[in-house]
Parts: sequence; structure tokens; C-alpha cells
Amino acid sequence: MSAIHVRSLRRCALVILAVCAPGAAMSRARVEPPVGDPVDALDLADPGEPDAASVVEIRSQMNDKCLEILGLHNENGAHTGMWDCWGGANQRWYWDGAQIRSQMNNKCLEVLSFNNDNGARVGMWDCWGGANQQWYWDGAQIRSRLNNKCLDVLAFNNDNGAEVGMWDCWGGANQQWHAR
Repeated sequence: MSAIHVRSLRRCALVILAVCAPGAAMSRARVEPPVGDPVDALDLADPGEPDAASVVEIRSQMNDKCLEILGLHNENGAHTGMWDCWGGANQRWYWDGAQIRSQMNNKCLEVLSFNNDNGARVGMWDCWGGANQQWYWDGAQIRSRLNNKCLDVLAFNNDNGAEVGMWDCWGGANQQWHAR
């Protein structure tokens, strides 16, 4: 069986389990990629339109606000931050292998400039598959394959527009996420 068939079957099984599980509401099905799912050349192709079941809001467990592309900016380097959830395309995300893509423009969430420092900014860029654009779930943490650091609401800022960056993982609420 080819890699694309295996990946498709795995994703279908996740959707079926999420929708058919006892007590699951179809409109609130939670679908996440397996932890450590490897990326391959197939993941680098233009994904087209994601299916509706795989598009989610990425919410902070600190305050239940949504990760978003700030100001609906469409250019490479656009910053991401936190805002009250309102369902806009700039707050909707989907997993494409190990990449997290925006429904607004299909660009990838990345650690900007390959910065390995604590506090490094996270933004949007055309997808090309670099380690700074690859992510994985580790429990409730979202980690970068570039440096294994955690996606972090910097300085525990609860305000709309709060910066999101990378920080050494330590398990704080500002590093805990859920998809809805």
C-alpha cells in the first residue's frame, strides 16, 4: 500500500472515530494528526481545499483565545497572535503532514528567520517544508521540529493581539493548546 493510501486511511479513521464516538457532536468533531507523523514529499504539494472536518481553531488553554494571522495580513512574514475567537479564515487551520496551514491563504505557520532563541516570533510564509515549518503535538503542546521548543503565548499576555513565539517547553498554560 502506498504512503498516500496509508495516510488517507489514517486520516479517514480519525474523522470516523471523532464523529462516531459516543457523545461526539458532529459539528464539534476534533481531529488532530498523530504525534510525530513524518512528513514526506507528498506533503509539500499544493493541498487544494482542506475538507471541512480537518479545519480547526487552535485555542490556548490559558484563555481559550484563538491563534490567528493578525490583521488578516496575507504577505510572507505576517505575524500571528491571539484574539477572541470569531471563526474568521485567519483563525482557521489545518494540518498538512507536519505543516500547519492557514485556511485563509494556505501559507504555513513557521518560526520566522530560523530563530532558535526563546521569544522567536512565529508567522506565516509560503510552504516549502523546512524544519521551521514543521510541527508536532506533544500532549497539549505544539512543538517545532526546528528546535523542539513550544508554541507559547509570550509573557502570559491575555490581551487581544498578544504575541505568539517559541520558548523552552515547561508545561505552562501559555504553552497548552487544543483544537476545536
